[in-house]
Amino acid sequence: MGLFGDKSKKSWQRLSFGKKQTKAGILAKEESRSERVWRLFLAIAFALFATLVVGSCLPAHDIGQGYVPAADWVQWTSVFGVVAMVHLVMLLLVRAFHRHVFDSLPLYLLFLASFLIAARLMQLPAKDLSFLTPLPCFAIVIALVYGAALAIHSALAGAVLLGLMVAVQNAAPTTSLLPLSGAVVLAQVLGSIVAVLGSRRLRSRTRLVIVGLASGCAQAIAILIYGLSGLDSADFSTDIALRGEWLRHLEAPAWGFLNGVGSGILITSLLPFLERWLDLTTDMRLIELSDQNNPLLREMSLLAPGSFQHSLMVGQLAEEAAKSIGANDLLARVGALYHDVGKMLKPNYFVENTHGEENIHDRLSPEMSRLIIISHVKDGIRIAEEEKLPRPIVDMIPMHHGTSVV
Repeated sequence: MGLFGDKSKKSWQRLSFGKKQTKAGILAKEESRSERVWRLFLAIAFALFATLVVGSCLPAHDIGQGYVPAADWVQWTSVFGVVAMVHLVMLLLVRAFHRHVFDSLPLYLLFLASFLIAARLMQLPAKDLSFLTPLPCFAIVIALVYGAALAIHSALAGAVLLGLMVAVQNAAPTTSLLPLSGAVVLAQVLGSIVAVLGSRRLRSRTRLVIVGLASGCAQAIAILIYGLSGLDSADFSTDIALRGEWLRHLEAPAWGFLNGVGSGILITSLLPFLERWLDLTTDMRLIELSDQNNPLLREMSLLAPGSFQHSLMVGQLAEEAAKSIGANDLLARVGALYHDVGKMLKPNYFVENTHGEENIHDRLSPEMSRLIIISHVKDGIRIAEEEKLPRPIVDMIPMHHGTSVV
């Protein structure tokens, strides 16, 4: 018989034409397929939502008896085209560089939708208020949740959509192909990049206000330079000569500066709630947890002083080790401080807390000793979850013993 049909061949000599599908594998494929369909539905729904929000800025038509909303299909098509292209580029960037975002895609789209709603509200009173749209605040939140790279990409997309809103609102009703508002896009992009880069490795909440000041200065300078680029020397000299006319050149930069400062103050106020709601492990939260006056650490120092001192030494060693390999040294130190928090429930069963007293394990069977020693891991997880410690800190508690024999 042929090579592939010879039944006398041993199993390892036969060529395989594919793996046999198991029920678990089929279910996993179906689940993956349903997730892709759900993500596609969310992407399309958000694109339509963004089109409606941006399109609501379209100017009204005068029909003689009053104004009605613009309904020109060319305008709506152009708006949808720009929104769809921006949305597609963002999805490609996420798929290429930020695949972890797909695990929480609804939350990410919720952030984007919130920004669009805020941007639309800023278009209601006056066009200059578009400079007050808190895109830097939105970018800082994205940076804290997903990282600086995605935050900058999101800020670019948000600035384009915001510029499109401003252009749509200020365009004539007969205009179908709409330019972007360069000043708004430039100011918001620069302000957001400064805010994202300045918010890395934050060690104090007051620094967010300083980051906001820097973002505001960047926006003000960008708006001022962009505005002056449209004037010739004669126009500028005339405005300066006229009393008070030069102030109008500072109005838009002032809005940009207030946007940066306001974003810094807003994120400073919102960050504690975001840390709890989204379980964010920011450096500021880690610093607060590393304070030895923290109630949980104080209780551990009283109930299990030996274990507490041991945790302090492990924290110092972990911090130095993390620094040497470029890891998050602050996270390593704080995780070490809480890794033995479960020993508070049975402190006398651990030798570092006996202070030369009788070792209780001498009167216990090896199996019972093993169970008691291992139980501090489960107790530590329970205590950490009840105290609402960040998930990375909770995960370090069961990891610190590994899987070796006790």
